[in-house]
Amino acid sequence: MTQATYIPNVTHTKAQAFAFFQGALAAAASTNAGPTPPPETWPGMLWVDTAAKALRMRNEANSGWIALGGYASDSFVPAGLRELTEAQALDSTGTAYGMLTGKILAALLDKYDSTNTRAACHQFHSDGSSEPGIVAIGDFAMAHVAYYSAQRGSDGWRMAFSSDGGMSWGPWIALPGDYANETGGAGTFPLTEGAFLCPFQSYARRAVTLPGGSGTELFPALTTETVRVPALATHVRFAVVRSRAGDAVLTVTLSPAGARTEL
Repeated sequence: MTQATYIPNVTHTKAQAFAFFQGALAAAASTNAGPTPPPETWPGMLWVDTAAKALRMRNEANSGWIALGGYASDSFVPAGLRELTEAQALDSTGTAYGMLTGKILAALLDKYDSTNTRAACHQFHSDGSSEPGIVAIGDFAMAHVAYYSAQRGSDGWRMAFSSDGGMSWGPWIALPGDYANETGGAGTFPLTEGAFLCPFQSYARRAVTLPGGSGTELFPALTTETVRVPALATHVRFAVVRSRAGDAVLTVTLSPAGARTEL
């Protein structure tokens, strides 16, 4: 930390001139650091105010100092950048800008990255490790279902909708697939009111004859199913159609409108 004059004295001896340039270069290298302003000032001059832990710049008229920021917290904080309140940060129509504390940032993420705006994933197993069940639709607009049966002819899946919080249920809708051949599939449909002809991309394993003997291959098949979503649907439930032991897995992903629904 040093401050010095920047005006050379033509009467200096060589030793004095050498000391002058050493002092001027040291002052410039430390950005004129010191607890008081430099004795000589110039427009645009920078000064590290070590007393206030601040960086200042001389104004264009060379009549005062402009605070650029502070470093009291061991990190530089620009001056004039205010801290937003929680109300300002959460206002999606506001135009204020500023810094955020960790607490306000957490509240902001909680509001805009809640279950109302991100996908919610549910997975059901038919082997008893988890029971097929009821899923609240809430504000979600799309449903993506993916299902797989580990045993040939073991299981199939079906779903039904409720408009009264699960007190009563509409008819079962079968999820299409070739459950006799160790099958799986996936499909996406909207959760808004109406009847939708939805494609389900399914796949199954079938026996084939190979040059070296018999084997199996996986082949795709595109099937469709009419999904009728009742007015003001509140819940959807899934159930397994069991015919023999073995695990079948169903994954349900609910998403807001316009969001990615695939796993």
